[in-house]
Amino acid sequence: VIDIVVTFDSPVVVSGHGLSLQLSITGNNVRYARFDPEQSSETDLLFVYGVQVGDTTSGGQLSFVCEPLDCSLTTGSATVLRMATYPTTPANLDLPPPSPDDGISLD
Repeated sequence: VIDIVVTFDSPVVVSGHGLSLQLSITGNNVRYARFDPEQSSETDLLFVYGVQVGDTTSGGQLSFVCEPLDCSLTTGSATVLRMATYPTTPANLDLPPPSPDDGISLD
């Protein structure tokens, strides 16, 4: 099992289902690390990926999928809102580009 934490600079609230982080594993195969609400906090969202038989990564580094001009969490039917007084606003779900220095590489 691989735990991946996405940290927000301000508290967020997640509702609904389907929040995930898209990973590139085993060549061009795409897998998803699923959001774990039980282990997450208001600023640190935990995503869990269960390694499968045959999974490999390029150069031994885990990579999340970053499409041109779109490095963000996959929401499915979930919403992620900044925790604030009324009205709440959508949280910024953009991820920084992957960096080999952080142990994550860009595909």
